[in-house]
Amino acid sequence: MFLQYRLRRQSYALCAPILALAGMGVAQSTPSPQQLIEAAHKASDATPLIPYELNATVIVDPGTKNEHRGHLTIYRDHDRVREDLQIADMKDSYLRIGDKSYLSPREALLSASGTGNLDHMWDPGPSVERTFAFAQPKFSFGRVSRDKKLDAQAWCFDKKTDYRKVHLCFDADRGVLLRESVVSSNSFDAADKRETEFSDFTTSGQVTYPRTVKIARGYFVPIEVRDITIEAKPLAEDVFAIPENSLEMESCAGEKPPKIRFQPEPEFPESSGRKSVHRIVGLNIIVTREGVVTGIRVVRSAGTDFDQKAEQAVAKWRFEPAKCGARPVNVEVYVEMDFNR
Repeated sequence: MFLQYRLRRQSYALCAPILALAGMGVAQSTPSPQQLIEAAHKASDATPLIPYELNATVIVDPGTKNEHRGHLTIYRDHDRVREDLQIADMKDSYLRIGDKSYLSPREALLSASGTGNLDHMWDPGPSVERTFAFAQPKFSFGRVSRDKKLDAQAWCFDKKTDYRKVHLCFDADRGVLLRESVVSSNSFDAADKRETEFSDFTTSGQVTYPRTVKIARGYFVPIEVRDITIEAKPLAEDVFAIPENSLEMESCAGEKPPKIRFQPEPEFPESSGRKSVHRIVGLNIIVTREGVVTGIRVVRSAGTDFDQKAEQAVAKWRFEPAKCGARPVNVEVYVEMDFNR
């Protein structure tokens, strides 16, 4: 039985604007990765708009018979952010205030859709790193080269860590991020492949942002976010009211992840018979301060029978809880169960 888990963590702070490519002479020569990142950060840093409200249409599996449409709203005011996503009759909300966040133990739309923290996706600034929890890994840059396959002529390079490679492409004229492709260095982790494309850029004040974002991730259905608008405006205090029945999550420097103490394996469903089987079920779970599992939500389905067996097994798991210092805290964890025989 193969298990992997990682925490859902989102970084919100933005650093101050820095010099763009203009005036550096990079239009005539090859820019460095740092110059490209800094220019895109300066163009995309939404800090001047705070407080603001983002609205967008979310399309699940666009262009197919299974297409579903919904709406995403993000409210951001410095260290407070709320994200609301509704698709058909399903709703999900995420709230963060300072170092504490609050989420529903019953829904998983934001994490399943990949739209959480959408308003920071196109800002590659160093303080908006999208990394795994508990570590800020060391990285290295590959060589910068042209990529004329994109609509705009683009500068592209790789950013590598021990566990993944990120391929970044920037518009050679406007300096904005056009595409981010993330591949885990673990060959078995196909679910950790993600490609995000940004297009149809517009401006609000001095901030440039895309009106369309396309998200493709491993085994998940594709997502397209359209008609994105960001409006600077005062936000009512009740926007950041803590949702009923939500669980409080807390992050801290030096946070220690949960450790598995008891891990019964799932049974194979009777429907699988005795034939060879390889199915993977991905679940979001919440490990409580007591080390028990709640809020089980399938985000990568392998079929109803396999999903149910995975849910039944993970409900019995027990952990040494995550800790901030000596204090146990609730955390959200992504788990994959591999049915393989």
